[in-house]
Amino acid sequence: MNAPWITITSDAGGNGNGSINYAVQSNSSTTARSGTMTIANLTFTVNQDAAPLPVIQLLSSSFSVGENGGQVAVAVRRTGTTSGTSTVDFVTSDTAGSQGCNVANGAASARCDYINATRKLTFAPGEDQKSVTISIIDDAYAEGNGNLQHQPEQRNRCHA
Repeated sequence: MNAPWITITSDAGGNGNGSINYAVQSNSSTTARSGTMTIANLTFTVNQDAAPLPVIQLLSSSFSVGENGGQVAVAVRRTGTTSGTSTVDFVTSDTAGSQGCNVANGAASARCDYINATRKLTFAPGEDQKSVTISIIDDAYAEGNGNLQHQPEQRNRCHA
């Protein structure tokens, strides 16, 4: 055998007909692999697909905090292959533009309602969850609930 991830687990021994059992370890790499084993002068090739790439996303579609709450923790989860390191840039943005801080239209503003969060999150091998804290601005205006957007930009830095 030319691949350490293929092992013969039992054989019939001797000559003639018989069975050979082998095991193939799961592929945690994001690259397909191929290995061979030779039995009775016959070579068998084992091809194995790559593990799926990691997916990084918010744990919830919404997070809530009162204006006097100080901060909100946003949970970010990694699924798929977690055997390698994955990096993602977390960036908040809003559609409020230059609206006044007293406008109550549901659009949160980085000028009035929260402090922009720009973070690079690096997931270590085996790690599947991180948290980003967004600071909330407690101003004198009663503008109601506001929404902000996030833009997780997964970089091509996933290594297994």
